[in-house]
Amino acid sequence: MFAAQLHDLFGIYNLPKRFGAGNLFYRIYDIGSNLYRANYGTMAVASSSLLFLFIGKEIISPMVKKRCKMPIQLPVELVLVIITTLVTYIFDLHIQHGVGIVNKIPTGMPMPHLPEWKLIPRLLPDAVSIAVVVVAIHISLAKLFAKKLRYEINPGQELYALGLTSSLSGFFPVYPISCSLSGTMVNVEAGSKTRVVSTIFTCLFVLSIILYIGQWLETLPMCVLSAILIYALKGVFQKFSDLKVLWPLSKIDFAIWIVSFLATVFWNLTEGLLFSICFALLTTVLRTAWPRWHFLANAKGTNIYRDAERYRDVIHFDGICIFRFDAPLLFTNVENFKKSIYKSLQKWKSSEKKVAKRASKKLSAPLKLTIPLGENTCEKSSNKVELINDDDHEDVFEDIKPNLPKCGFLNRHFIVDCSGFTFVDYMGVNALKEIYGELSNENVMVYFAAAKAPVRDLFDASGFYQYVPKHNFYPTIQDAVVFARSRKEKSNIFMPKEKLLSHDPLKELLKTQPNH
Repeated sequence: MFAAQLHDLFGIYNLPKRFGAGNLFYRIYDIGSNLYRANYGTMAVASSSLLFLFIGKEIISPMVKKRCKMPIQLPVELVLVIITTLVTYIFDLHIQHGVGIVNKIPTGMPMPHLPEWKLIPRLLPDAVSIAVVVVAIHISLAKLFAKKLRYEINPGQELYALGLTSSLSGFFPVYPISCSLSGTMVNVEAGSKTRVVSTIFTCLFVLSIILYIGQWLETLPMCVLSAILIYALKGVFQKFSDLKVLWPLSKIDFAIWIVSFLATVFWNLTEGLLFSICFALLTTVLRTAWPRWHFLANAKGTNIYRDAERYRDVIHFDGICIFRFDAPLLFTNVENFKKSIYKSLQKWKSSEKKVAKRASKKLSAPLKLTIPLGENTCEKSSNKVELINDDDHEDVFEDIKPNLPKCGFLNRHFIVDCSGFTFVDYMGVNALKEIYGELSNENVMVYFAAAKAPVRDLFDASGFYQYVPKHNFYPTIQDAVVFARSRKEKSNIFMPKEKLLSHDPLKELLKTQPNH
């Protein structure tokens, strides 16, 4: 949009038309290589117009708002159009100084007629790409200004409006219906909150121009229109300041912004927009393929479980590990899910070994206790008990070992927080089966907590409960922790043999194949 106005701003015409990749840079190159042909009168009018817009909108308009204490926006653009049209007409700027003007504006209403159907096969590919760009820009701008002006839009209603107006405009010699970024910016800068009044006024104004007033605007300089459009794009250029906000918030959103900008600048609007959409979809796939996982711990004094790395005042229960995977369980991330489970299991075991080692050091510290037994004295330490008599003879009765948990008992409980599973596909179900079977074979009890109702329905439909009993599912993490702690306290409970399972995906695949 900015580059398309430069030739009118400098008064350089008859430049070659540029299309395709890099057309923006070709246009700028054409302007730069033909600056010697620039019209000084046109540049003076354009500079004066930009200065007029700046003074009117940045200085006078705020002063009027402050004095009147009302949200009044002066029609600076309309005043500029009237003044420059009169000045050009009075002083013959287009003849005396070669200032480009609008020239002949045809009057009268054009007659409707059917389009030529033979052109449809040739125009269909371009029409589809134009439609995609129109819809994308229209919806994005509608959402942008709806957020800025604090109202809501219905995208379906916008599509109906675009379809109806485009169908009707096909019977007249007009351009495809779309929103204008610059025109919308001008409308917003003028203080408009809704398009109802402005649309009615615009339609009546355009109709009056088509029928009557068009001939009076023939001396309007083209550089003035370009100056109005360029100044209206000021808010768009200010969007570059969003980058310093996006970078600390989301590196991926920052990358999408940069890629979209570079694709449209170096390539073209249509292809760049499609490439940007594909890149945004790719980032979504990557985010689901490599999500984050966490160890959870109990927030002290509550029944709430949060990320153990982000909170200090948390409680870790001995022999209980709570794991959360922050993504839907899909074919794109099942391998990473299993790797995360194994990695968390290794970290958990290593941390338990460190705790057990510290506990054994405390138990093995020299602690002697003298017990009087008549003539003899019993002296007990953490390593041995010695009977010391009057003749200084030492007899070792026994070695006392630290009371550490035994591997054969149910001393490890692994709780999977399913609250992050918004959806689980078939491969995700198989991954859960594999995890359950492998951990069970390692004498680790597996619990599933906080699964959403749609996920539980999917488990039921896929036969998951035939492999993993329903009593391994709990409505909350707290319920699973309470049951695991009560089970852990019964130290004489061994892992049942029926829990020694192995999930074979090949066997399940063969079941679904027809017999030959």
